[in-house]
Amino acid sequence: MTKIQPVILAGGSGSRLWPLSREAYPKQLLRITGGRSLLQNTLKRLTRFSGIYPPIIVAGEEHYSALQNQLDELDLFDDYLILLEPLDKDTAAAVCGAAEYVRRFRDENTIILILPSDHLIEEVDEFVKAVEQAI
Repeated sequence: MTKIQPVILAGGSGSRLWPLSREAYPKQLLRITGGRSLLQNTLKRLTRFSGIYPPIIVAGEEHYSALQNQLDELDLFDDYLILLEPLDKDTAAAVCGAAEYVRRFRDENTIILILPSDHLIEEVDEFVKAVEQAI
């Protein structure tokens, strides 16, 4: 059976939403849409899928503590993996690192679902349908 490996891209410098976001607290960690941050909303959407691997979250080392706090606050997953980027090398490097992890440690039929952590998706049912249709 094919399983999904969610990969959440949670890196970023916090420069695009300045002055709300800062280098130490980028937009994906802000609670700009309600009680949860954009990252937490991304994680919450994953609970709509069954038979998935624990999420992989790719983030910069400088955001580890804030990221860990938000994961602990949600308490949605028994397990997850945080891949830390030693340098900010943008999306391609983050996806490549996660894909290499999946290649080494997951079944060869695993489908990687790349999820930016800073997107607002209000129509969650439609999002889930689109992902399921793509699979």
